[in-house]
Parts: sequence; structure tokens; C-alpha cells
Amino acid sequence: MEGATLTGLQEAMGGIAAPSFYAAFGSKEELFREAAELYSRTLGTPMMKALAEEPTARASMEALLQASVESFRKPGKRRGCLLVSGAINSASALNLHIAPT
Repeated sequence: MEGATLTGLQEAMGGIAAPSFYAAFGSKEELFREAAELYSRTLGTPMMKALAEEPTARASMEALLQASVESFRKPGKRRGCLLVSGAINSASALNLHIAPT
């Protein structure tokens, strides 16, 4: 969200004008929220399902990691999670402190 400029978003959307962008989404944050919701309902479904269906936290995390590996290793698909990338890139805006590893 923070790394994306309005100009970059407009270009990625076929050169739409700023008023059209704001009329459609309201803000960059709202666009990200809509994208995250769509991601969760589509590409993120196996990961969300893994978290929800297992009986323990450990089993949920194991299933989440396995589903992630299966999802992110597919040829021609992006490598990584939109939600995790967004959280990492927005940590300062959310007042999160992520310790370096």
C-alpha cells in the first residue's frame, strides 16, 4: 500500500484518471483492502481453509505451511503471499515492530 504510488496504480489500471480511481476505490488503502479480500476468497482459499479446519494450532500451522508450499511452487504463479507482503510493507503504518531475523 505504502510503496504504491497513485500514478503507478493508475498506469497499472490502464491509465485511469485520478478522479476515476477515487470514485471506484476511495483510497489506496481501500483498494488494498478489496484486493486482500479477493485474494483471501480466491488464491488464499487453501491457506485459509488449512487454518480453519485443523483441530489444533500446531496442525493448523503445519497445514498452512503445506498449502503455501503447494500454492507458491506452481509454475507461472507469483512466489509469495499478498497478505504477508502487505503486512511487512505496511508495518510502520500499522505501528508494528518487526524484528530483523
